[in-house]
Amino acid sequence: MPVSEKDFRELSNSVSTMQGSLRAWSKVAASLSVLALTAGTGALTWCYHLGTVVAVLETGGNTKLITELESPKSPDELRASLTMVTAQLRTARVNNVRLNGDKIAVLYGALDRVVRRNADVPEGWQAVSAAVNLRPITDIPPEIAALEGPPIPNVGNCYQRPMTYNDAQDAHIPDGGSLTSNVILHDCTLVLDDIAGFNQSNPMQHALKRFNPGHEDIAFALTLVRVKVEYRGGPIIPVISLKLYGCTFDVDVPSEPPPIGKAFLEALLSDDPNKNLETVTLPRRLT
Repeated sequence: MPVSEKDFRELSNSVSTMQGSLRAWSKVAASLSVLALTAGTGALTWCYHLGTVVAVLETGGNTKLITELESPKSPDELRASLTMVTAQLRTARVNNVRLNGDKIAVLYGALDRVVRRNADVPEGWQAVSAAVNLRPITDIPPEIAALEGPPIPNVGNCYQRPMTYNDAQDAHIPDGGSLTSNVILHDCTLVLDDIAGFNQSNPMQHALKRFNPGHEDIAFALTLVRVKVEYRGGPIIPVISLKLYGCTFDVDVPSEPPPIGKAFLEALLSDDPNKNLETVTLPRRLT
């Protein structure tokens, strides 16, 4: 059948339309390819950074990361490195990556020096928080385990649990002149910067009634067994020492803490994370 001029024009228009559609889809496909490549590169970069931090956690052997923390080229680079470290440490905690190898202390030391030199950089304290939360759980000596009995589910707020004679063992007045009460807490959650809650707590009220009614200048030496220790960056309850057995940490300090908070975090960072952390000593008069 002969093809008319009208049919030829319609056919040409159809071909042009199809060519335009193909060119449009080619651009879309190219864009999707670029996006996929970018996403893949981002994922590989994330995996690389995670690998560097895990390498530090497991072997302590990534000197580039430590150098970027210790000698940043700019304040922005320091903040970026600290943010990356925080994210990776939190990921490691979720994935239950444990601290292994003697050289892990290098990372703790680097973070300690960073926050001492750059106390006003919030990202530093966030990285310190994430590092502290990865501390291994300490062993419980047999005599402590025998005293407190087998583990029980966490009962919640330590300040609200009943006190017994064994919980508040004794009190004394050291050279500083402050009454010091020795208290044992187990299988509960201790919020270190809940001062209002502590002032109304069973340990405080029990100590005041038993040892020195009306004496407001009282300090505590706490023995913690299987306790979850929380700290959010505020002033700390009147405690001069913490003996830690089988404890875990939930620390989240968003910005520069007060001096007593710094002392607490620095004590955790300065101790070898591969060894049992049994005692944290804090200055009584520091606020």
